[in-house]
This record gives sequence, C-alpha cells and structure tokens, in this order.
Amino acid sequence: MKHRSFVAGLAFACVASPSGAASSPPGCTIRVASDADIAAQQGFAAVRPGSTVCIAPGSYGQLAIVGVKATPASPVTFVVSPDTGAARFSAGVLLRATSGVTVAGLDASRDPRAGPGATVTLDVGAHDNVVRGLTVHDGYVGISIGSSEGPAGPGNQVIDNVVRDHWNTGIAVGEFSDGTPPGNNVIARNRVSGSGGHGIEINDSNYIAVRDNVVASSGTGVHSVRQGGYSGIHLYASAPTTAASPHGIRTAHDVVAGNQVSGTGERPADQPCDDGSGSGACTDGNGIQVDRYASLNEVVGNTVVGNAGAGISVYGATGNLIKGNVVYGNNQQAGRRKYFPGPGEIVLSAVNLPFGSTRGNTVVGNTATTTVHRIPAFYVSDNAGPNRVSADNVWRRAPESGIGLFWGEVYVGKTWYAAGEAGRVLEGLAR
Repeated sequence: MKHRSFVAGLAFACVASPSGAASSPPGCTIRVASDADIAAQQGFAAVRPGSTVCIAPGSYGQLAIVGVKATPASPVTFVVSPDTGAARFSAGVLLRATSGVTVAGLDASRDPRAGPGATVTLDVGAHDNVVRGLTVHDGYVGISIGSSEGPAGPGNQVIDNVVRDHWNTGIAVGEFSDGTPPGNNVIARNRVSGSGGHGIEINDSNYIAVRDNVVASSGTGVHSVRQGGYSGIHLYASAPTTAASPHGIRTAHDVVAGNQVSGTGERPADQPCDDGSGSGACTDGNGIQVDRYASLNEVVGNTVVGNAGAGISVYGATGNLIKGNVVYGNNQQAGRRKYFPGPGEIVLSAVNLPFGSTRGNTVVGNTATTTVHRIPAFYVSDNAGPNRVSADNVWRRAPESGIGLFWGEVYVGKTWYAAGEAGRVLEGLAR
C-alpha cells in the first residue's frame, strides 16, 4: 500500500571553524582530519577531477560535498586513509549538485529525532556518482536519491553498502529522480535490514535498477510513523499518468531483479493503524509490492521467503512483468484477521479499487509454494481486470504444511482450483 517515506525539508550545514588540514600523504590529493578541515573546503567544489580526498579515522559531523564537477572516468574520490580505523559522520553525508564523485568506506549515521531526512542524500541534479561500501545506520531514512530540495539526475550507483536500523525506509528513490534507459540509477548488492518502513522504495522515478540486494526485517514499525502498509521492496507512484503529468509517466521501466527479500513485518492485526485498506488494521507486510499507478516495470528472478504478508503483490498497477521468481512460505503473520489486498504467495488485486485497476500484467515462469492453511499460492481478485497468467507457473503446497489441508493452490474470482486445473483456467484468464 501507499506509504511515502520520502525525505522532506532536508537541511544541512557544515561546521565552520578554522582549518587545520594536515599535509597529504602519498596517494592523497587532499587530507582532512577535522570538521574544520571539511568546512574550509567549502563543499569541495574547487577540487579537481582525478583528486582523492583522504579522511583520517575519527568522529565528524557532516560531510557535505556540493557542486563538485568530475566524471566517472576521472572521479573525485573520498576515502578513509589510513584505513586502519573508521571515519564516522554523525550528521550524515550529502552529495548535492555533484557529478563524478565516489564516496567509499565511511560510517554514516544521523539522529532520527532531528526529523525526516536521510543519512546519505544525493539531490539537486547529482548524477554519475558512486556511494560504495558505506555502513549507513540509525537514522530516519538511510540513503536517499532525490529529496524535497530537488531530484537527483541519472547514472548514480548505490552499491555494496550495509544499511540498517532506520526509523523509516532503508533506501529511497523519489522526487522524479529518473535514470535513463535501460536503468542507470542503480541500487545493487546492498544489505538492507531493520527498516521501520520499506526496505527499498522507488517513488515517482523511472529507469531505476534494483538488483541483487538482500533485504531483511523491513516494516518493523518500532520507530516508524504510525501507519502500516510496508513492503521489503516497494514501487509506487503518487498519481496516475495523464497528459498533464509534469514528468510524464511515473514509476515505470524500473527493474527489480535477483533480490532476496525476507522477514518483512507488519504491526499486529489487532493494533489500530491506517494502511489504506479501511480495515483499521495493518495488513501488508509484503515481500515485494508493485503498488498504485506503477506500470511497465519488471519483477524478475527474486527469491521472496517468510514475509508477514504476500510474497509478491501487484495492486492497482498495470502492464508489469512478474517473471521467474521463487516465492515460498509467506503470509506468516500470526493472528491476522484480514489479508489485504488479498491472500497469496503472488497476488493480483484491485480490492477497494475500480474494476480493471490491476490489468495488463503478465505472470510467467514463477514458482510459488504456499505453506499456510487457507492461503493459496496465487490469488487474483474478481475485479482486477484482464491479465495474462501463463500455465508455466508452478503453484503448489509444501508437504510440510501438513496433511488433510483441503484448499486449492489457486484462487481466481472467488473460486478455488487445484493445481491440475489451475493451469487451464489461468492460461485463458481474461477478467
């Protein structure tokens, strides 16, 4: 379900004090060892392409990199040197209006009580930057591409980071921070865990590649805003695409591939909250959700296991491809009274939406195994609209789910089907 986690009203300031920069050791163009050294660089805008900024181990406030202009072939690189200790930034890292900057190996946090904002932010046209190998922890949002100050540009890579224990979303892309075809704003090989909200969210942004991440224990809700509706990976558009849409199509041509998603939670079903279902209970907790108005996206080759809600949910979204995923043993929330937008390992649903709101999606080559009594491997609501669900999907129950559990593997429009007939029903499905 909708749950904007996006950062708003970001404000950053360097600590201004006299410079005491040490001389640069070999391999370092510039060396900084204090907040005063960082402030003296005035955002490092004058640093030339090909430079290396070495940061001494220690504790700092914020690392603000503003207006640096370099290229991927001749980047400006920020690293810890010597790498025998950690460089810890307690007020986060900002890349604003930068290009060709690489930030590697730092430790970044930000007090979440300071209000909405990200621990690491790329915004105001920042493009072709690399954020690699950081430990990003204990903030409100972890890493954000785009902010209320302005969207990021294309070509950014957020790779190989550990992102943990944030009050809201772990990694967010939004504010129309589009990549360019085939998807070159890249979020890859990160380990994202303990997010109060979504693990990874793409919001109003196109051509984003979310690949080979491990996303665990999202939707903890411990410190998140008091709403439910969380997923491990979440795609969402804030409004439908119309001829008047200022940025054209929204949340389209994104690729979610090769990720491992597990342990997404949701607040207990008897605890009041608002997830958009009107049920008064939190009822999402999905592994991956393609949510309202998201279109022409690909969810391919993911492994989705042991989440509180559905494994993969498509809700109010059109023209998406769900292919080659392995989805197993989801719908794990004990005592849940209502499954919204529908119970299943893979769900296509338009519950509470107009007829045809979830149409034109293709579901092919997936393996979905249900382990929970009365939960089907595949669910499509009777008002979803025309979709193509190929007979080469494998829908089944796990033997360990017990003997004598008499439910079918597939639920279509208020009718249960066993595996033998499900393929025939779904192959010709046009509702």
